[in-house]
Amino acid sequence: MCRSTGAGSIITSGGVTSLLHINGDVALNLASANLTYLWLKSGGSAPAQLTVTNGQTFSAVITYLAGIPASGQSTLHLNGGTLNAGTMIFNVTAGAYTNTFNFNSGTLTADTIRRDFDGTSLAFSLTISRGVNATQDMVLSLAGTGTHTFNVDSGRTITVASTATLADKSGEQGTLVKAGAGELIFSGNNSYTGDTTVLGGTLTLNSGQGLSDTGAVTLSNTAGVTLKVNASETIGSLRGGGTAGGNITLADGQSLTIVQADDQIFGGQITGAGGLVKSGTGKLALTKNNNSFVGGVTIEGGILTSDYGSISSANTIVVNSGGTLGMLRTDTWGGATATSTIPVIINDGGNMTSDNQFNTLRDLTLNGGTVSL
Repeated sequence: MCRSTGAGSIITSGGVTSLLHINGDVALNLASANLTYLWLKSGGSAPAQLTVTNGQTFSAVITYLAGIPASGQSTLHLNGGTLNAGTMIFNVTAGAYTNTFNFNSGTLTADTIRRDFDGTSLAFSLTISRGVNATQDMVLSLAGTGTHTFNVDSGRTITVASTATLADKSGEQGTLVKAGAGELIFSGNNSYTGDTTVLGGTLTLNSGQGLSDTGAVTLSNTAGVTLKVNASETIGSLRGGGTAGGNITLADGQSLTIVQADDQIFGGQITGAGGLVKSGTGKLALTKNNNSFVGGVTIEGGILTSDYGSISSANTIVVNSGGTLGMLRTDTWGGATATSTIPVIINDGGNMTSDNQFNTLRDLTLNGGTVSL
């Protein structure tokens, strides 16, 4: 076992299989190392800080240990090379702790991030951010628990390139937050079951299983906030967006399926050549007046309504069994002074309702469905 308790550096030449215990501010300059365990512990008055440099590869199971004082914190700086964490474990006790991974360059991989000890019953959060001196895009394979904030600076990119398991040890649902004006890309098949919030920048989905099928997605009404769906994706519910931002882009031939169990309003703009699928028992109201997506709308369950021409005339709307199309006076197809150009198909078990206003349709096809006026 190698133990460090103060400032300075540890230099290894490779072939090390051991326990490295960091209790202080340490710069770790590695030619190559394979450590079985790495412990970062806050103790005394100094937080544990580990800096990995020199562009080499470092492999270890990393454990963050909260210590004394109660406000203790641990920080891992990656300034080059590859850090293969395998498992990152946060052992926390009662108190307020901040654990930070600060990326300047290089690659971090972690199959699992979990919390142990009293952490199973305590609030827990992990922030992953780019350092102010970062010069490269960040490649990150990550799994984790609790609330995870990806803070990406403007003009920078964090890519989660492989399968990530965001699973809490205590069985609780994790939450993912995208912050900063940069882009976070999910290219793997993730399996966390919590909610997702985009506070800033772009969240790009490339795999079709980037987000939880049951979690809520909230897009902040903030300029620049965008959800890009480059592969067909299913989410638990959709909310947010507005006049400032919180928009969705659907790639050609792809679709966003929204399993809406509750009633929500989405005010962002939806664009692109992809389509929208509404399922679940809840109601989703689209309120943006200049949506331009053209991949079609399918209502599999619950109610979908739109305001102020929020579904482009280039679409066809299909309502299947269990679904309802709610027609409002200001719909593209139903305004008192508007002439609809949208074909609507109501299949057996589907329904279309009106709000008692004058509605005009171009083509209405009833395949056993119903119209309620």
